[in-house]
Amino acid sequence: MLRSATVRLRAKLPSRYLSIFAIAGLAAFALTRNSLRAQSAAQPDRQPSQHWAYRLPVRRPPLPAVRNVAWVRTPIDRFVLARLDKEGLGPSPQAPLDTLINP
Repeated sequence: MLRSATVRLRAKLPSRYLSIFAIAGLAAFALTRNSLRAQSAAQPDRQPSQHWAYRLPVRRPPLPAVRNVAWVRTPIDRFVLARLDKEGLGPSPQAPLDTLINP
């Protein structure tokens, strides 16, 4: 029913007008946006700087001990290698340069 109405509308209107589906999508976006604004207005005492994303980490985690220290290049590598050791796995060998270059 709605599709046939859209087809009839498109036949009558030039292509520069929006379809019913586009208008409905814009209306839903506006309603959602207004509801989010109302929710944020209901909490005026909460500052954006109190959000978890804006807080500094409490402390850096200690670097785990690993068996293959020669493989480690960055501190993150220690965490990856520690997990591989825990699972009983090891790092893959380094790929040759011609494999890494994508033609």
